[in-house]
Amino acid sequence: PTQDPRAPITGYEIVYVVNGVPVTVVTDVATPAFVIGGGTGLPSSSPLAPGAVVSSIDVRAINIVGTAPVSNVVGSTSLNVPPSVSNLALGTVTTRTIPLTWSAPPNDARA
Repeated sequence: PTQDPRAPITGYEIVYVVNGVPVTVVTDVATPAFVIGGGTGLPSSSPLAPGAVVSSIDVRAINIVGTAPVSNVVGSTSLNVPPSVSNLALGTVTTRTIPLTWSAPPNDARA
C-alpha cells in the first residue's frame, strides 16, 4: 500500500558535533524546538561541559514514511518524506546550552 505523503510530523532528528564528536538525538514529539545542553522544559540533550565547542548543527523532520533531508538543503522535496525544516536558528547561547528553534515543514509533502 502507498503511504499518504501528508503524514504528520512525528519527531525530529538533531545532529550536531561536540568537540569533533557527532551526536544524534531523535525526539519523539513534533515540537519544533530543542536545547543542546539541557534545561528549559523543551526536549533537550545532556548538559555540555564548560568550553565545549559545538558545530555543524542539522535538523531533519520525521514522519511515518521516513526522514527528511537535512535542514541546510534548500529546495529539495520528496513525495515520500516530509520537506526540510526551515528557519533553523540559535537562541541565546550560554556556556552550557544552545537553544534551537525551527519552522516545522508542512504536513503535505506536495506543498
